[in-house]
Amino acid sequence: AMKLTGAHIWSVSPSMNAYFMRSDLIATASGMCNGYLYGYLAREDRELEPQFMAATEDCERSVRYFVADGIVLRYKMYTAKTKCFKNLGGIQDSYEGTLAERNEKRKAEEREGHRFIQEAFPRYYKLGVAKRLVQSMEGSFVRMTCWNARFEHGLRPDLEPRRRGEGRPSIRRAARASLTLRPPPSSREGGLAKPSPSASSSAIGSTDEDIIIVNAKPRATPAGDGWACGTCTFVNASLALE
Repeated sequence: AMKLTGAHIWSVSPSMNAYFMRSDLIATASGMCNGYLYGYLAREDRELEPQFMAATEDCERSVRYFVADGIVLRYKMYTAKTKCFKNLGGIQDSYEGTLAERNEKRKAEEREGHRFIQEAFPRYYKLGVAKRLVQSMEGSFVRMTCWNARFEHGLRPDLEPRRRGEGRPSIRRAARASLTLRPPPSSREGGLAKPSPSASSSAIGSTDEDIIIVNAKPRATPAGDGWACGTCTFVNASLALE
């Protein structure tokens, strides 16, 4: 895949949640190449080496490679189960004190590292808000597709370029219509008894065959209608009845 696309770094899905993984996708857009499992083709280029904080070196490396190549490969069908901030060893050995004290020092360094990355690459990376859980990442990658139009929608497992919308499910997580008409169950079918005229009700008319009008317009999410990782093809809009 690296030879085909011109990429120089690969990694796996950054999420252990199967809901956000894809069995049919090798992503090519900007994003995290986790430090716990990745590979790269070495080049004598100082600009590709992390230069800021050890706690955010994988974020920094991911940005630097995308800036250099316009592509990083992430195998969304694979991941690794980790327990960051819960075990000693690895990067935790860079700090002193109890595990809780090390976590606090590491988190402070992470936040500083995210700030450095944003200042160096403002078009590609943003410092996020502080989060409650210490293991939650507080920096984010600005969504950018692969610079090569041939691979901008990712690769299939057989390394063939994907097309826009490929893999889209037949049933999407969005309202199919702004108005949905359905008859309510009658009292004989176990439905609610007919309300009195003064009672508040969604029913129209006065028979068991009344039609209920349900407004199923999806409410927009703070991040818009797409996934944070725009390579995914689902509609990420909450369905709310208003």
